[in-house]
Amino acid sequence: MVVTEAFVEKILKEAVAKLDSRLSAISVSQTATKDQLSAEIASQFNQLKSEIVKLKSEIEEKDTIIAALQSTLDVQIKATDSTNQRLLELEVRDRRLSLILHGLTKEKHGETLQANFEEVMKNNLGLEDSPKITRLFRIKQRLDNVSVRASNSTKKAAPPVMFSCLNEREVQTVLKSVGKLKGSGMRICTDLPPESTREETCYWQKQ
Repeated sequence: MVVTEAFVEKILKEAVAKLDSRLSAISVSQTATKDQLSAEIASQFNQLKSEIVKLKSEIEEKDTIIAALQSTLDVQIKATDSTNQRLLELEVRDRRLSLILHGLTKEKHGETLQANFEEVMKNNLGLEDSPKITRLFRIKQRLDNVSVRASNSTKKAAPPVMFSCLNEREVQTVLKSVGKLKGSGMRICTDLPPESTREETCYWQKQ
């Protein structure tokens, strides 16, 4: 076979054509890959942005819920404080009618607390008419807000006596005469709760 110049030229053209085709394919592939990568990046960015917006919304919603709960809690605290104050006022009002007699010896056989109490009211306080009371009993347990004085006697002191007067007038009648208890070993104190006074007010030494 005789290789002519025309034949060589044809072969070269075909080779160049194939090379151009491959280069074009590579270029198209590179362009497609770049576009695909850009699209993927854009998609991930949009997804991340969406998640950030959602998270921010959830945080704002939680802040709103927390604020609402805090507001409700504040209202409940104020209501509780108001109720406690009201209860304290009611307790103080009720206990203002109650007095505590310390130093009254325990009843012997055949004696009654009522009779001993009336004897103190008459003989020690000088009250011809014993104050009208609604209850009278010995306190079995030591009161936390009572400042108990040490007795000169080595014997165990008798439990104090609680008595509630019918009204404020009866209370004042007793308190006006408690100065007469000085030197008797007895004293009379109020029964106010510890929230309203640090300790009971004892009157015999103040008259």
